[in-house]
Amino acid sequence: MTPTDLLPCFPSTTSSRGTATVFAQSSRASMRAVADRAGVSVMTVSRALRNDPCVRKEQREKIERIANDLGYRPNAFLGRYLSITKQTRAETSGNVVALLHCRDRTRDETGDGLHGEEALGEHLPWEFLKNHAQTMRLKVEVFPVENSKASVAQVFRILRARGIRAVLVLPGHEPHAMESFCFDPFVAVSLGFGNIGEDLNRVGTDIMTGFRHLTACYLARGCRRIGLAITHKEDVKVNHGFSSGLLRFHKEIPAGDRVPALWLKDDPGRAADVARFTEWFRSTRPDLVIGDENRLRAWMDAAAIPEKQRPLLVSPDWAPGQTVAGLNHRRDLACRFAVDMLTTGLISNQTGVPANAISMLVSAELAGI
Repeated sequence: MTPTDLLPCFPSTTSSRGTATVFAQSSRASMRAVADRAGVSVMTVSRALRNDPCVRKEQREKIERIANDLGYRPNAFLGRYLSITKQTRAETSGNVVALLHCRDRTRDETGDGLHGEEALGEHLPWEFLKNHAQTMRLKVEVFPVENSKASVAQVFRILRARGIRAVLVLPGHEPHAMESFCFDPFVAVSLGFGNIGEDLNRVGTDIMTGFRHLTACYLARGCRRIGLAITHKEDVKVNHGFSSGLLRFHKEIPAGDRVPALWLKDDPGRAADVARFTEWFRSTRPDLVIGDENRLRAWMDAAAIPEKQRPLLVSPDWAPGQTVAGLNHRRDLACRFAVDMLTTGLISNQTGVPANAISMLVSAELAGI
């Protein structure tokens, strides 16, 4: 058996740029879901489904029933991969995935002050990423990277000294940070599309299709004046790519069903922004506004807009706990596929920048509607 015999088959199409784009979606029950329902660990579920004699017969039968009820099917690729890693690898740094978190130093000094794992909350589901990596016998460690050649060189030396072979790039607030990084010795995957530099294999969210579904849903409900409010926070995401995507989507809405987009700073307390928001709202009277929920509410409060006159709010980057509808970017699935892509690269030793990078797009979902 060769390493390529273990590669999962990804359906793909190739664009004129030579980059394959894969659309991925998954609703299959996970081993963790079976474990949670059975009240046991993931390892116990794994052993039970492999008829391990360490698991009591009655417990094994219970787990098998739950797995069948949830529609869980063992991942054959994962099973074969684990059997190989058990035989050929010890627990060394070769099993470590370096999560390169490109951070803005000024945010650490004047912003939320978060570092390492704590700073990842707004970017990805950290616990989910760690747990899925563990099922692949991988351990994820965070390596902050600042936008300086000295920082990039230091991280490179650390990874090489520790024998780490896999890197997962999270652009964060510094999309240019990795421009000088040498990927030649590493299997590398980028999470999202904000990394400026080498064209790596990457996993992101197909937000444009999600926005089209969202718009169609609200147009069908009678919303005829759809507005877009972009703040500085949205504008700087992925090197202005997020705001560009929002504007491109907004222009696809029929002219009679949209109102002009609004650009504002992040601070709802700025008198100039409050005045600008008030003028925009009074002149356009939108039925629905896509934008940051908290800031939009703060601006409407500052503008003293009566509750009955307020439009529906929709979040362009919805997260659990929000009280409005929006677009769920499904970062959990993106993390899962990114780890799977790294695993494939490790098995087949696909180091360096690929000649034809793969872009896997996870379908965004409408949430709270």
